[in-house]
Amino acid sequence: STLPQPLDFPLGLFSFVLPDLTPGRSLTVELILPPTAPTLLHYYKHSGVPGQPEPHWYDFLYDGETGAVMGSTSITLHLTDGLRGDADLQANGRIVDPGGLSRPVAVGPTLYDLTATVEGGKVVVRWTTAAAGEGDGFVVWRAATQSGPYKPVSQRIPAASDPAGAQYSWTDYTVGVAGYWYQVETLSDGRRYGPVQAVAGRHSLFLPRLGR
Repeated sequence: STLPQPLDFPLGLFSFVLPDLTPGRSLTVELILPPTAPTLLHYYKHSGVPGQPEPHWYDFLYDGETGAVMGSTSITLHLTDGLRGDADLQANGRIVDPGGLSRPVAVGPTLYDLTATVEGGKVVVRWTTAAAGEGDGFVVWRAATQSGPYKPVSQRIPAASDPAGAQYSWTDYTVGVAGYWYQVETLSDGRRYGPVQAVAGRHSLFLPRLGR
């Protein structure tokens, strides 16, 4: 079935079955999101609905009876045997749920001039974007070696509102020596830029002017 709009399923598609229920029973299912899950907007299902039994993709928004309620760390599915959200549309003591967590396909900002320098006992990561207004923000990743493994070390860094782009910096206070490797992820599309290795920063020496 064709999706109603360009969508991305960053955690993939899945399905589950809740068997041996009292016919017509209502219940909730909580889906726990992984810590590194990208921003998720909607829960889409692929099934028929009352009045339109042919399987199709639809946004399973909560309508006061059934649907998905999106949270920051989890999604709560409100389901009722035989109603919208139960793929077999029968109050038979069995709820079938095929679907997935989705978001509109987005084009993230173009990122360049990524650097990491050691300055005063800390590492400062800097980068520039060409279209910051299109992004959902950034996350900085770090590894001890170029090949990784990389782990996220920053909170979400909000994108600027200037459509022409902007300059960003993030300071890593937990390490203050050269050698670590950094990547920057654009949350709009999950792309990672880099890696770049932290290098010692430049220091300027200002000599006093000598007069007679």
